[in-house]
Amino acid sequence: MNRDAQRYNLIFAGELLPGTHREQAQRVLAGFFGLKDPAAVAVFFSGKPVPLRRQLKREDALKLYRQLRSVGLICDLQAVAAATPTTATTTATATATATAQHKDPTESTATSTPKRSSTDSSPDTGPTVRSADAPPDPPPRPQRPVPGPNVFALRPTPGPARDSNPRETAQLRFFIASFVAVALCLLVITLTLRFPGEELGSAPAGPIDAATLPDNGLVLMTEDALLLHERSGLARQRITARELGLTTLAPPLWIGSDGMLLVNGGAALQAGIQLQRCDLDERICAPFLQDASAVQVIAIAASYLGDAIFLLTDKGELLRSDAAGRIVANATVLRPWGRDRVIAADGLLLLPAPDSPLLGVYRPDAGRFAQQLDALLLMPPQAAGAAQDRIVDLAVSDQARHALLGGETAPTALYQFDARWGTGQPLALPGDFTAEFLVPWRDRVLVANSAEPLMLRYGPDGHREADFTSTLLVDARERWEQQRLQQQLLRQLGIALPLFLATLCAGLALLYGAESRALGLMPNLRTALLDPMPAGITWVAPGDTRRRALTRLGLSLLGVAVLAMLVVTWLQGALPALSFAPAVLASAMAWHLFNQGAGGHLGYFDQRVILVDYDGRYFYGETSHLRGTRSCLLAPGVALPLSMGGLINLRAHTLTATDAPLAPGPMGGTEVLGMLWHLDHPWLRAGLFLGLGWFMSISILVLLTL
Repeated sequence: MNRDAQRYNLIFAGELLPGTHREQAQRVLAGFFGLKDPAAVAVFFSGKPVPLRRQLKREDALKLYRQLRSVGLICDLQAVAAATPTTATTTATATATATAQHKDPTESTATSTPKRSSTDSSPDTGPTVRSADAPPDPPPRPQRPVPGPNVFALRPTPGPARDSNPRETAQLRFFIASFVAVALCLLVITLTLRFPGEELGSAPAGPIDAATLPDNGLVLMTEDALLLHERSGLARQRITARELGLTTLAPPLWIGSDGMLLVNGGAALQAGIQLQRCDLDERICAPFLQDASAVQVIAIAASYLGDAIFLLTDKGELLRSDAAGRIVANATVLRPWGRDRVIAADGLLLLPAPDSPLLGVYRPDAGRFAQQLDALLLMPPQAAGAAQDRIVDLAVSDQARHALLGGETAPTALYQFDARWGTGQPLALPGDFTAEFLVPWRDRVLVANSAEPLMLRYGPDGHREADFTSTLLVDARERWEQQRLQQQLLRQLGIALPLFLATLCAGLALLYGAESRALGLMPNLRTALLDPMPAGITWVAPGDTRRRALTRLGLSLLGVAVLAMLVVTWLQGALPALSFAPAVLASAMAWHLFNQGAGGHLGYFDQRVILVDYDGRYFYGETSHLRGTRSCLLAPGVALPLSMGGLINLRAHTLTATDAPLAPGPMGGTEVLGMLWHLDHPWLRAGLFLGLGWFMSISILVLLTL
């Protein structure tokens, strides 16, 4: 049929370009018909297709189409048959069939597909009209019908194509993302170097020292608090070091008969740890020693009346002071081998020897202070047989004397002696308990370990009673654990969160840089809608391996995630295996996105290439734009024309076929990644879903197994 004999109807259904006001469009349309009242053309905006002009030639139809479009009106061109009965019938049938097959359901305009010339190779653009003397066509081979695009369903170009200079925008975003990433990395380095992690001290698993109150109550000491208990052992009160005006507490702890409490502590305005006199009722502490504030006291004892305080220092000095903290006498002694301990009993001072199981006896009076009077040998037969030739600690109660004996290689054992330190007998200790020090409490003795929350209790007859556990100590342990977790969380958030954001910004900078590089290879194309081309479009045949390839890919992704879940179930159990649920869901979502982004159509008409991407958007450009490096073969059967948006499914050999003026050129992975990011393609979103899903699964697994 003669191309000039083809006629078209100009159809309008009330659609307007973005930014066009309806009142302005009514005035334009009223002027188009020569009407003065714009309300007279309101019927054209009802949403139903209405012909504005009929039986127009191709040139006239395109002219009117462009004129109306330039003022914001979206029209369609409907091809009509020539004025012969046979041709009219054939054209009407073809139009109805094409409209039913190729109508885009997302468009509001009902359109139809024209008849094609005999040179058109598309299988889905309508029947072909043949001359009477043409030979009959051979019977068609059975094949699955491939739906073709609706070339009249015109849409606005996508967002990136409306950007006046997308490459400059990508470069600006690249520099911003890079700057933020570098700034966050510097923040992480600063936080790591400036705040290496505040120490909470050792965990308060057990007491570091203990003493007895005048009412036979018990006081346990941790690094940050004093734990007061009733005579029966019930918890009474917890007094923190901060309440006493101190930053930390350290042994020794001593309480006099008048309630005076001496303890080593650090104050905010003092250097180091000093011996402090504390009033528990008033919650105040002050340095005790007046003449030797820099002395480090390691053991304390007192006379029966409390008028003399005996202090052992870390320099091996034994000091005698009055109740006001004035030193009245001093002497040099040897420090004990085990726990630093000075005991005032029976009007004498007892001090363990440093290299033998001897207990030195010293004078306490100021005139002949610290003169050694005697030495007691604490060496029961069982201790001699076990090579326990050192004194670890001592305790003096009302009715008995107790000692922990050990050695360089021998284990520590507990022995009970009489009032004169004779007839020592061993007391059984649990095999899993390491005794560190003794605490006299009423007529009983407690065996303590700073790493254990409970203390062993032995009665005056030497039998082991119910273990003593302080509820205040258990609560302190729980609070310490909470503080430790909170500190770790804050540190992780303070370092890990900026590091994660820096990694994210670095990834964005990489994508924007790749986008800028890809856009640099693209020519400056004008952004416009696809002009109606009713005949002569040759559509490139789609590939037949896409569905199988995508199915294999999706099953592989799901299989790897499920296999990881089964392996974790076998190694760790069912609960940790649930951590791979995000990976399984991400694989399923990626499969869907891979299928979504692998469709589309590619055709050519004269020197113009027509592209319909995976979601039905139309693009056009000159065939020269797809030569050389202007297109990239991504995978068998799928190509990405960089001059336009969208991935399309093709037969690979058609890219270089003689009837398809397309020539794929070499293109790096960076440019392909940048173009996928520029187009917001589902394939890139599929990769992001996979990465996020596996990252979440591995993170949850680590949290559950640590």
